Amino acid sequence: MTSASRTLPIRLQPLPGEALDSWLEALAERLKTPLEEVLSQLGLPKQAGQASLSQDAPLSWVTVLRPDDAARIAFASGLHPQQISRMTLAHFHNRALLMEEHRPRVNRHVLWGRGSGSRYCPGCLDDTAGRWQTTWRLGWSFACPRHQRLLADSCPRCRRTPRERPHHLHEVPRPGHCTTLLDRGRRARCDHPFAATTTLPLPTGHPALAAQQLILEAIESGAPAFGVYAISPQPVTAVLSDIRALASCILADAGATALSHLIPDDLAQAHLTALPGHRATPKKRPGFMAPPSAASTAAAVTAAMQILRQPDIQQAGSALRSLFNEIKNEQQSATSPGTPQIWGKDISPFLHAVCLAAHGPSMRPSLQLRHRTITEFPRRATSGSEQTALRARKIPTMLWPAWTIRLTPAAGVSHTVLQSVLASALLLIGSRTERDEAAAELGSATDKVNVSRVLEVLRDGPTWPDIQRAMDRLVTYLDSHETPIDYRRRRQLDYSGLLPDDEWLRICRHTKAMAGNGRRQRVVRAIVFQRISGLPFTADPANADITDDHFRHQITTFPITQNPELARALRQGAHEFLAQHGIRDEPVSWQPPLRLLDGLDLPGPDPARIDLVRLHELIRGEKHSLQRAAEALSTSLDAVRHTLDEHPAPGLPMDSLRLLRAAARESIPAEEFRRLYVDEHLSLDRISQLTGFSRGTLTALAGEYEAPLRPAHGYAHHEPVDRDWLFEQYVLRQRPLSDLAQEKGMSKANMRRWARIHKLPMRPSGGASHADALRNAESVERAPAILQPVLTSAYARQRLRRFARATGYSTIREAADGLGISQSTLSSQIRRLEQDLGGALLERAKRSNSMKLTELGRAVAAAVPKTMMDDHSGTAR
Repeated sequence: MTSASRTLPIRLQPLPGEALDSWLEALAERLKTPLEEVLSQLGLPKQAGQASLSQDAPLSWVTVLRPDDAARIAFASGLHPQQISRMTLAHFHNRALLMEEHRPRVNRHVLWGRGSGSRYCPGCLDDTAGRWQTTWRLGWSFACPRHQRLLADSCPRCRRTPRERPHHLHEVPRPGHCTTLLDRGRRARCDHPFAATTTLPLPTGHPALAAQQLILEAIESGAPAFGVYAISPQPVTAVLSDIRALASCILADAGATALSHLIPDDLAQAHLTALPGHRATPKKRPGFMAPPSAASTAAAVTAAMQILRQPDIQQAGSALRSLFNEIKNEQQSATSPGTPQIWGKDISPFLHAVCLAAHGPSMRPSLQLRHRTITEFPRRATSGSEQTALRARKIPTMLWPAWTIRLTPAAGVSHTVLQSVLASALLLIGSRTERDEAAAELGSATDKVNVSRVLEVLRDGPTWPDIQRAMDRLVTYLDSHETPIDYRRRRQLDYSGLLPDDEWLRICRHTKAMAGNGRRQRVVRAIVFQRISGLPFTADPANADITDDHFRHQITTFPITQNPELARALRQGAHEFLAQHGIRDEPVSWQPPLRLLDGLDLPGPDPARIDLVRLHELIRGEKHSLQRAAEALSTSLDAVRHTLDEHPAPGLPMDSLRLLRAAARESIPAEEFRRLYVDEHLSLDRISQLTGFSRGTLTALAGEYEAPLRPAHGYAHHEPVDRDWLFEQYVLRQRPLSDLAQEKGMSKANMRRWARIHKLPMRPSGGASHADALRNAESVERAPAILQPVLTSAYARQRLRRFARATGYSTIREAADGLGISQSTLSSQIRRLEQDLGGALLERAKRSNSMKLTELGRAVAAAVPKTMMDDHSGTAR
C-alpha cells in the first residue's frame, strides 16, 4: 500500500455476486466522476493489462488481482480484501474455469472458459440499476433462475457482446447501458439500455432452469452430488468436464429429432435458430469451446443434464443409448456418435461408466462381462494375468453344479458344456484376459469358440441381464473372500490311485452295494474324480479310452442307484484320498452361497425348491426315471440329478436274491473265494457244499470278483470268439453251434453265448427253419459287400430301407414323421446299423445346420438296392 492511497469520500457496498468492474463503474457513477479518477485513487492501472509481465505490473483486474492491489482497494473502500477478490474470475479457479499457469488469464479451451465478453439478464439489470454479476462471464451461465428467462448474448442494437472491452476511462459510466463505440470520430456510443432486451422466457419447472440452478450450486459447493454422482460426489471440475463432453456430442451430432427426446421444443427451436446468427464455431469439434449463444449452451447442457441427473448409472446409460440411437437414425449411420476416448481426458469415471452402460447391449457378450456393463458401475477392464491366476485358484474347471443349473437356459446348450464355459467366463469379468487364455488357465476343458457360442446363446435369452448380474456377484464374492478349496492344486493331483479295486469291494461289502463287473467301478470312479478335481471326468487319463454314450448315460443315471450309505462311503474315501496327498484342511467339495442369486430372474430352476420327500417317493416307490421325475416335479433333469446326488434316496429293502448275494459276499470275501477256487482248486459244487450257497450264487459272486471260471466238462478255456469268424461259419455256412463249439474246445452253451454277444441271428432248434436260413444266407451272399455285415436278421432290410429314406430329410425328427414312426425307433435302428458297420452314418443336425451323411453313410445309402426300397415286409424291432 502506497502513501498516496486514501479512503474514498463515499462508500458503496457491492451487491452479492457482483463483478469488480461493475462495482467500480457504479462507484464512479455514484461519485459523478470519470472511471479514470476512481482507478487512480485505488492505485489500479489505467487500462487492464497495459504493462508487460516482465515489469511485474498488474494485468486484468477483472480476471485476477494481486494481493497488494486487493489490499489497496479494500483500504480505500472499507471492504475486506477477500471480498474484493471474490468479485474477480479468479474466485472460480479450479471450479468453473481454469487460470493459465504462467499468465493470469482464463484458459478458454478448458471448462468452457470465456476469453472476454459477458451474457446478462435484462431483468437483473433492471432490478439493480445496471449492476453486473460475475457469473454471467462464465461459459456455464445461460439462464436466470430468478427471472426465469435465457440470458442475452449481445446488445440488440449494435449486435456486440457486452464487456468485450473495458469502459471508457474519461467518461462517467452509465451502468446498464451499452458502451460500444459506434462512431470513433464523434465518440458516439450505442448506449442501448440492456434492461430493455427481450430473451426467451422459461416457464416454472423448465428443465433449463433446473439445469442452470444445479450448475451454479455445483460451482459453489465444489463437490456436486446430484444424479449419478450421488453415490460418490466428484470434484466440480470433473462433473463440468462430463457435462461439457456430453454437450459437445449433442452440439456436434444431435438434430431436432434427437433433441426433442431430451429438451422442450421451445429450447430446441431457440438453439437451432441461434446457430446461423453467431460467429462460426470450430466445425470439427463443436462444443470444445463455450457455445456462442445462451440458447445453444442451454440446449446442450440441459440435454446432458437430463442424462447425468438420472438416479443411477444404468438409467443414465439407457438415456444416453436412446440419444445415440436417435442420432444414428438422423445421420443414417451404423456407428455410435461418441465415446469417452474422444470426449477428453478429464472426464470422470462416472461418464465412462455411463458410456459403457449405453454401449453395453451392442457389445459382444464377452465384452459385456469384461466391462461389467450391467452392473451399478461399469468400468473398463483393468486386472491382468496376476489377478486372473489368483481367481483361477478359486474356480473349478466345471462350474459348481447348483450354480450351473440356475444359469442353464431351456434349450441351446448342454449342462456339461455350460459348466466349462461359465467357469472360463468368470475369468473374463473385469479382466483383460482373453477367452482362450481363460480356458487354458482352468485346464482347457473348453475353447474360445465354445465360450463365444454359448455366451451368445445366453445373450439371446430374456434373462441375460440377470445372468450377468449373477456372474458378477459371484466374481465379487470370490475376489473378496478366501475359499476353502485350492482348485489349481486339485487339478494337478495324481489321481491314478483313486478308488482302487480293494477299496471299491470294501465299500460294496460295507454298504451292501453291487460291485458289478468292473464297469460300475469305473463309472463311480469317474464321478468321484469329477467331484474332487472339479475337472470333467474325461480329463482323467484312466478314462481316456471311454468314448461311448452308454458310459456317459451310466454316469448321469448313477444318482438313482446311489443310497445314503454308498454316498457317505464314497465321500469318506475321497477324504482319505485327499489326506494321502497332504490335503487335510479342505472339504471334498464346496460351492459359493446360493443366496447371492436372491432377487434375480434366472433361466434355470432352483434345486432347493424341489420337494425332496416326493422326489424320493417317485424314484424309489414309483420307480420313475430321472426324466419322468423331473416332469412330475416341473423341474429340469439336471436339477433332479443334482438333488439326488446331494440327498440320495434311501435304498429299498433288498429282495431275497440280493439278500442272498449280500450274505454270500459277507461270508466269502474275494480273498477267501480265490483261495478256495483258485489256490485249492475246489469246484463250485464243493464250495457250495462247504458254504451252503448255491452254485448260481457262487457263479454270480465269481463274476463280481472278476475271477475267471474253469470251463465245464473238461473243455479248455480259450480266447473270445471272433465275430467275423462266427458270422461266416454260423450265418453264411450254416454250421451248427455244436460243431463250432467242438472246434473251439468249448461247450455249445458257451458258443451260443458268444453268438448272442455278437448279436447274430439265432436259428431255432431243429430243422424247421433250415430252408429259411439257407435262403437268407443266399440273399446275404448276393447283397453288396458293404451291406453284408448288417443283414443279420429278418429286420435288417427294414432298417436299411428306413435309413436310406431318412437321408432325404433335414433332421431325424422330420424323417421319423415322414416315415410314420417314432423318433426313438428310427434313432435306435440307425444306431444298430452303425454298430454292425463299425462307424457313424450320420452327423446329427445342430442348431441351424441340417444332418449330413458321413462318407460311410453315403456309401451305404448308395448300396441299398431299389428292390429293398420297395419291400414293405417285416416289422421294426
